[in-house]
Amino acid sequence: MESEGSVGSGLNEEMRYLDAIGVALVRQDREGNWIAENQTAASLPDSTFSELDELGGSRECPAHITRVDEGDAGTVFLIKSLAKPDGSEEDFAQLRIDYEKLVHGVSHDLQEPVRGITNYVKLLEKRLQGSLDEKAELYFSFVNSEAKRLQSMMKDLVAYSRAGVTGQEFKKVDPVELIGQIKRPALTAAGLDDDSIVVKTPCADFWLPAASAELLFRCVIDNSVKFRSEERPLKVEIEIEPSGQDRVLVSVVDNGIGIDEKNSAYVFDIFRRLFRRSQFSGNGIGLSLAKRIVESAGGQIRVEPVQVGAKICFTLPAQRPLS
Repeated sequence: MESEGSVGSGLNEEMRYLDAIGVALVRQDREGNWIAENQTAASLPDSTFSELDELGGSRECPAHITRVDEGDAGTVFLIKSLAKPDGSEEDFAQLRIDYEKLVHGVSHDLQEPVRGITNYVKLLEKRLQGSLDEKAELYFSFVNSEAKRLQSMMKDLVAYSRAGVTGQEFKKVDPVELIGQIKRPALTAAGLDDDSIVVKTPCADFWLPAASAELLFRCVIDNSVKFRSEERPLKVEIEIEPSGQDRVLVSVVDNGIGIDEKNSAYVFDIFRRLFRRSQFSGNGIGLSLAKRIVESAGGQIRVEPVQVGAKICFTLPAQRPLS
């Protein structure tokens, strides 16, 4: 495997954080060469890459391997190390602080110049009011629209970075009560009946931090509501059943427009949009957040083929995880 200094200085904190928690970032280029993007990746044994080679074009990865991106530069994987990361507790604590500072920079410092751009464009537009032709007015509207979209994407990026973080207290969740609270505002906003979403009973309880549980189910429910079909009334069925001794399996099946099989590997990628903005709003973050929460709890999430609509399945802990 090759080692390459391809990570820019702006990502150094992210790489240090991944090293601190024992997560390797690797890339396979178009020629099949493995390239280490951080120190943890450079120290991985050859057997790990043999395991990746055996996957070939398969989208099914073991629980400790996550395919995060695929593009012209190759395929990128995150590999969770089973070994305890090197370094003292003090080092890790400091890296965690550095990471939180990075998140704070995205959420606050980077948004300030965007707000400045938006305000100055409005002032310029007001000053030139009456002297702008139709095309100039259109350009101003584009600038305002793109600035708002950038602000929205930065907020989503912060939410993604904080979703599923460690250190939160796991609590036993009653899914019927949780989904009942989440589905009503989602359906009301879309002008749909309350019985458009049905939870099959009996259903198994699971363990998650309260905020993560709410965000997870809000993401998958909003996904079904957003991508409903205009040809038939929305129907979503949610089933939660035991899966082994320590897991529950959640299945969310809707009768919406569905997910093309060729896109099933990409629906969980952050900011990956499968439709034009004129068709559906949003930044393509919802299912990415769901994936992050599920995997942070040691589960897996996937899309399963159905004849009509979409089926999203994921596993969650049936017992309180050991600290």
